[in-house]
Amino acid sequence: MIATQLQYQVTQDRIKQFYNSLSALQGSASSWLRDLQVRDIRDKIAELESALEQYDSLTTGDIKYIVVERLADLPNALIKARLLAGLSQRELARQTRQSLLKIQQWERDGYSRVSVDVIRSIAATLPIELRGWARTDVDPPSRPALKTLLARAGLPKEVYDDVIVPAGFEGIARDDEIDRRLERLFGLGVAQFANGAGFDAVPLRFKLPANAEQSRTRAYASYVEGVCSIIATTQPSVTGELPKHWSEMRRLLFPDGVISLATAVRQCWSVGIGVIGLRDKVAFHGACRRVDGRATIILKPSSRHSSRWLFSLIHEIFHIISEDGDFTLIEGDETSRDRREAPNERRANRFAAMVLTNGALADAFTMVSRRSGGRVTNLTAAVRAAADFYRIPVGILANLVAEDVQSSGRANWWGSAEKLQPIEENSWKIVRDVFIESFDRRFLNSTEAAVLYQLLETRDE
Repeated sequence: MIATQLQYQVTQDRIKQFYNSLSALQGSASSWLRDLQVRDIRDKIAELESALEQYDSLTTGDIKYIVVERLADLPNALIKARLLAGLSQRELARQTRQSLLKIQQWERDGYSRVSVDVIRSIAATLPIELRGWARTDVDPPSRPALKTLLARAGLPKEVYDDVIVPAGFEGIARDDEIDRRLERLFGLGVAQFANGAGFDAVPLRFKLPANAEQSRTRAYASYVEGVCSIIATTQPSVTGELPKHWSEMRRLLFPDGVISLATAVRQCWSVGIGVIGLRDKVAFHGACRRVDGRATIILKPSSRHSSRWLFSLIHEIFHIISEDGDFTLIEGDETSRDRREAPNERRANRFAAMVLTNGALADAFTMVSRRSGGRVTNLTAAVRAAADFYRIPVGILANLVAEDVQSSGRANWWGSAEKLQPIEENSWKIVRDVFIESFDRRFLNSTEAAVLYQLLETRDE
């Protein structure tokens, strides 16, 4: 920005030079290179003229004072406020008992090497209204202190390290970005947490596990709510009318008849259901939410295999089609008794099973029981035979049988079911790639885009 009258005059001279260059170019023969140069010069002229207008508005009394809410905005605000006060750099130096050389250097460098205390002391002499962390009587907590505050409030360590304060965040600007991320996800900034605020209880339609730690549950529920609200911002349209019968849902999710996680997720996006996968290790299995007509699903199965991800996806779809109005549901661990025995969870599980087996669930189970002779040791061969006969992906049927065996108390057959899963691409990456090709990023602000980037970032696994 323009900080002195001399810079103002230099800027005017540069604009005249650019206009002369523009006139010369416009008189030459048209070419792609000439057109590119013309656009570049016009952009530079517009930028310089905007700087002149800003300087004029600050020096003509149109603005009364400068409002600053974030520390990162203070350096430019100091220059604006000095101009607004009608002070030269020399007069500001005298007023703040600093040397003229220091003021000139600080403004030239954007106050990048000046302590926050000195910046605040200069601000106190100028027409600046300080708010939030820019206030002179408030100091933000250090990174370790903030992490401790959020942990005490229940925020899982993984969320803090991976999303709120990822590696490489340094400096005042990053502190402000942390504040913005907290405000966007939880509706609370650093100041509120420093003053003892906790995470609001998200109104859940369904009951979480009875043994869930309350503070951690509230914190993660608030996090899920925030993530879902960002995803809803990227959805181009409200969720359409969804079929309620399993056969119609199967045709919607797999129009070519081939069971595919990528196809199912794309079909969800096509009807206005945003889908994303999370990879934190917090003991929750997934979530779904509908607010203002926009539905969102978060998948977080413990397995990499698409059979489990598909089952979870359709399970959450059932909740969306069976509930009216706005709601938020966070699933407990997929093997928890509370979840397995809840009536609506059973209905959701059966709906998903019918979609994935094309209605052959009971017949397939009958064949597995008959061929295995009731012996767990014979289940692998029996599952293979039934899957082949009824044209059910063997990994899907294996998981359904493992769940049935565990529910009946006979044994834990999940290890054997795991061995029947096909070798395939990481399911989280499949869901991530469909998200990237489907979401509408035009309505995201920089903070929302940064949060999504952290959630979608590829890691070596």
